[in-house]
Amino acid sequence: MSPAQRHHTALQRRTLLRRVAPLGLAWATTLAQASSPTAMVSIPETTFVMGCEDEICLDNTLPAAPVTVSAFEIDRTEVTRAQYDACVAEGGCEATTSTADPADWAELPMTGMSFTEASEYCAFLGARLPTEAEWELAARGPNSQRFPWGDQTPDCSHASLPGCGQPLAPVGTHPLGESPYGIHDLVGNALELVSDGYDPTPFQARGPSFTPSPLSLFMR
Repeated sequence: MSPAQRHHTALQRRTLLRRVAPLGLAWATTLAQASSPTAMVSIPETTFVMGCEDEICLDNTLPAAPVTVSAFEIDRTEVTRAQYDACVAEGGCEATTSTADPADWAELPMTGMSFTEASEYCAFLGARLPTEAEWELAARGPNSQRFPWGDQTPDCSHASLPGCGQPLAPVGTHPLGESPYGIHDLVGNALELVSDGYDPTPFQARGPSFTPSPLSLFMR
């Protein structure tokens, strides 16, 4: 696989669960996390270039175009299995099964749930899944850089990628892979859900009022 192909593949990876909320919302249920790596990051309203500009771009990522995203907050790390279990214990989420190594089970990213289960977890904490535009801004920053960390080709120091050992790593263990906003694991590790429905139409053809259907959700 060429560096360009690796780049394209990396930008299509989203971890399974990460919460967002409108900036300024009171986070009574997450105040205990304020000094921890899982605290949320505030991203101001930003206009950035969304989409792909490489020669291997898929049609549904073309053309790159400016998009304005309202201010929001997003988790600094992927939601962990321990965090999801806490929601289950409080009666806000459905229990799931896991085959992870018990030694580091708690800090692994939560995987294996449906869109409904992910949405219920977010709603229990007064949040929601990110849109694709919010996710991409969080990953690439206001200057739309190629990777969260810049232009350097991904390696095992940046992210948990195929060939880097265990398929899943505890969240936040690749600080060299942080995005411009200090957000972890936006390349590699598990796949992430976004709230947008998948639409194969090239971005520009969708128009400014495009609202994807939630019935055809896509893990990016």
